[in-house]
Amino acid sequence: MAVEVPVLTKSYVAGEDLSLSQFVFVKLYDKDTIVAAGAGEKAIGILQDDPKLGAMGSVMLIGESKMRCYASAGIAIGAAVGASAVVTPGPPASPKGAAITVTEDTDSDLYIIGTCTVPCDANGIGSCLLGGTPYRTSA
Repeated sequence: MAVEVPVLTKSYVAGEDLSLSQFVFVKLYDKDTIVAAGAGEKAIGILQDDPKLGAMGSVMLIGESKMRCYASAGIAIGAAVGASAVVTPGPPASPKGAAITVTEDTDSDLYIIGTCTVPCDANGIGSCLLGGTPYRTSA
């Protein structure tokens, strides 16, 4: 069962409709606006709610957060995770920013944003430990 242990959360304005994006990775669009993060983009944390365009959304920056896994693959405990590139139409649907496994040896264009602490099946909800600044892998 996915768990959360919030350490640091912050509110931002949604720069796009994120009403179907709870528990996905988000990035800064400008100093106080967030949008869903894609592959190769530096996410700041995981969206905790589901704001529409222009509404305030809460982002966990540091702590253990629930995360939405990508529609086509689950994530194992201990795996490095990052953001998916695109929306996958359903069923099952997967929003941009859903979590994917990042392999340090081969995914040199992706950022590692956290570590999976509760595994999840494809399109399921797991947990991710967020420690601060994401880093790019190197092949």
